[in-house]
Amino acid sequence: MRSALVLLVLLISAAWAGPEKKRKAGKTVPVQRPARLEEHATYPRTRDEMDRTIAAIRKTPAPTDAQRALRRLKVHRYIAGVTFSDLVLDPKFTEMAKAAATVHAMIGGRPSHDPRNPGVAEAFFRKARKGAALSNLDYGERTPVECIDEWMYDTLGRNARHAGHRSWCLAMRMNKTGFGFAKRGTDLYAAMWARGLARRRPDLDAAYFPARGFMPLPYFRRDAPWSVHLNPRRFWAPRKWAVQVKVFELDAACKKTRKVPLEFIAVPTEDRGRAPTIVFRPLLPAADDLPGRRYWVEIRGLQRKASPGTIEVQMKYLVEFVGELPKKEPGRRKSQKKRTDGDIFGSQPGARR
Repeated sequence: MRSALVLLVLLISAAWAGPEKKRKAGKTVPVQRPARLEEHATYPRTRDEMDRTIAAIRKTPAPTDAQRALRRLKVHRYIAGVTFSDLVLDPKFTEMAKAAATVHAMIGGRPSHDPRNPGVAEAFFRKARKGAALSNLDYGERTPVECIDEWMYDTLGRNARHAGHRSWCLAMRMNKTGFGFAKRGTDLYAAMWARGLARRRPDLDAAYFPARGFMPLPYFRRDAPWSVHLNPRRFWAPRKWAVQVKVFELDAACKKTRKVPLEFIAVPTEDRGRAPTIVFRPLLPAADDLPGRRYWVEIRGLQRKASPGTIEVQMKYLVEFVGELPKKEPGRRKSQKKRTDGDIFGSQPGARR
């Protein structure tokens, strides 16, 4: 009897010493050895190629506010490495976004994803309420371009740790959107429909802000958090406790010179349709010192989907700032009174904010 128990213990030990396993969605899948996720190129696009493509997008005729906003959004999506050329305005989405912006301009103050009816017809308010619930919202800007930039920079309040507005702007599956704008005094109220997600996810690892490789400074703001938006087709949602982010400054020979301190590292958990995201904010030098600076980013603790199982990977990429920051950084009012709405879907649609 004793020898039988010893044999049983040996068999269990041998099985336990086999390939490491983990549980995922009710299934046990093997975990392969740690590996590096080396990007195929440090500079995926030449600077000349980027300049030409951005110039071509900016030359697109845009007689309306919505078309100017779409054009600016396409530039940001191109820089981040996301499909942009076939993104179009949808009449139905535009109608609901316009209704949302109009109602918020009538109400005044900070916009909400669940606005009250200011006295408009019930049919119109239903469109406005749906538009508000499923849109990025903003107020206090002066132009549609500034609204797009403000959503992309996502600098204020809890938005900085979630990059929620940016996540919707860079949604890989987005192929349709709609914009609405309405004035109240000198303030522009804006809504961008964020749920036109009918595209098959593209064949890429992630979208990046700032961009991997060359990053044009006219489309960046120094206090904007950095973010990596992972493709759910290729990656599992990152685990907060496992993610590590390091940023290094590089010299002219692309050698590490110093580790850049980070104000925070965040891994938002409420995806609600968005891509898994890692957000962090390096403490950068003064804006005037950014042109020509290079930074090396290392992100550890990612899990790449594999067949079978999961591969533990790390992502490494370079960011080089080029061009010059605008004299007045877009998207920021002189009076610091304006605030964007909270992170989209930060509360459940239908709940009073």
